[in-house]
Amino acid sequence: MRDNRVAPGPELQITKQGADISTAATAVTAVSGKRVVITDILISTGTAGDFSILDDSTIIFKAFLGADGTFSSNLSTPLATSSGGAVKVQSSTSNTNYCVTLSYYIET
Repeated sequence: MRDNRVAPGPELQITKQGADISTAATAVTAVSGKRVVITDILISTGTAGDFSILDDSTIIFKAFLGADGTFSSNLSTPLATSSGGAVKVQSSTSNTNYCVTLSYYIET
């Protein structure tokens, strides 16, 4: 269950998909002086490997997926970037079809 003691502001969602993110790709652009707070994660990938969510260049979440793997989580404790940090996604393999959907809000 999500902690609703602090109003997070409008919830947003981003979906990023493609065939190669072996180099970190920006999913949510940094907002100066604000943190991006991720509340839900959905990942699917065609090839076994690990899938990371980063705060710029620092890994803040990693899922290990099998071939044709799926990961889904409604985070009871949300993930947050540092102030002004962008959310990036990256896979350990360059030969995979992938799709990642993140629900998030910008901290006010």
